[in-house]
Amino acid sequence: MHSDTKKPARIERISLQQNKGAVPIPVAEAPCVAGQGLRGDRHFGTGDGTLSFLGVETEALLPGLAAEGLCVARFSANVLTRGLDYKHLAAGTRFYAGGILFEVARAGKRCFMECRHFAARGPCALAGGCAFARPLSSGVLHRGDAVVLV
Repeated sequence: MHSDTKKPARIERISLQQNKGAVPIPVAEAPCVAGQGLRGDRHFGTGDGTLSFLGVETEALLPGLAAEGLCVARFSANVLTRGLDYKHLAAGTRFYAGGILFEVARAGKRCFMECRHFAARGPCALAGGCAFARPLSSGVLHRGDAVVLV
């Protein structure tokens, strides 16, 4: 009998960036507040508290794009996941990370016309390998937490 042995998606890394341009600081856990974001991150309390999520599968492709890609050097994800297929996410998709409910505000990173990679080859891996999601509930995110689509 065949059984599905696929492991659930997991949080691999959580990072906080205190100021624009600062090096993101990896943390083992971070408090997340509904509608506010990650406490300690520069985006906390601004707008709708959206967090950026990126798959390790996409992150592995980024070093090769650094010379041409405009976003690659600028983009810093709050949450790095393993096993979540971002290509199947759309605005409005809900998922739990740990015990926190999130809703995707935007799937993928927008491309810029002035990006050399976009002009020469079209969208890079960030266009379909990341998402921006707002927390609908509060709690603490931990490295290793499961990520489950609702």
